[in-house]
Amino acid sequence: MTTIYVVENNAAVRDSLTAVLGSHGYAVETFASANDFLHALDLKSSGVLLLDIASSEIAAPSVVRELSDENIDIATIIISNGRDRTITNRAIAAGAVGSFDKPLIIQSVIEFIETLL
Repeated sequence: MTTIYVVENNAAVRDSLTAVLGSHGYAVETFASANDFLHALDLKSSGVLLLDIASSEIAAPSVVRELSDENIDIATIIISNGRDRTITNRAIAAGAVGSFDKPLIIQSVIEFIETLL
């Protein structure tokens, strides 16, 4: 079973994503911050990371680089408010596989996740 890691500071959004992704057969682990995610991560972890750039005291590009530097097989999808493309573009350049703007169209996110697996 593929694990989807959700890093999102809004508890309601985390809960919603957990319910929807879980109903599609994914195991879901949620974190309120990128720091919490990185501290909990096992070096053998794999899956997909949905990383909200607003919920991180660590810049999204740094999170993507850290996963790559540690050879952790997690495809990162950036979630943003769509207003500041600079951070999203830097995360993509660092190795993130895609991005979505809020409000999320969850079916599009799920379809994209399925192309990664």
